[in-house]
Amino acid sequence: WSQGVVLSGQCEVDPVELLKWLDIIVQLNDEFLVPSILPHGRVQISSDAFCISMCFWKLTSQFSRLPDCFLQRVVVRVAARASELSAGFSVSVEFSSSAAVFHHAGSVCAVTLGGQISPRYVNVSSTGKKLFEIAKEAIMHTLNFFPGIRDTEVNKCEQDR
Repeated sequence: WSQGVVLSGQCEVDPVELLKWLDIIVQLNDEFLVPSILPHGRVQISSDAFCISMCFWKLTSQFSRLPDCFLQRVVVRVAARASELSAGFSVSVEFSSSAAVFHHAGSVCAVTLGGQISPRYVNVSSTGKKLFEIAKEAIMHTLNFFPGIRDTEVNKCEQDR
């Protein structure tokens, strides 16, 4: 857009920056990643995208409910944060409506959703601590954005060796 869309006195808001702030889009190099436009019917990711047996860092949380856009917002936050810390490494993401796999700096991290209605589970498994911490922070930030959502039971296994 050549002009700001939202005007309030002298305050002008760039719509792309607003979408980034709301964790709806993230710019990775010259492309935008917009997980929320993913068709709900896409439920599978490549079988070779992730091997859970290689993970040393794991976290499982149980929730009574999660918003529909929860995973998409987590995908945007993890991709943005990993890209910020990349130091020359690229971030690649493969995701479906219930799982996301991130590849960054030699590490792999999966965030998956389980349970259809209630309870819902969020599982994080990672081969590296840095990507694990980024995913964990993204989940907490996203949960804090939606008031009233709290974990009902957390089974943490921060390092499983």
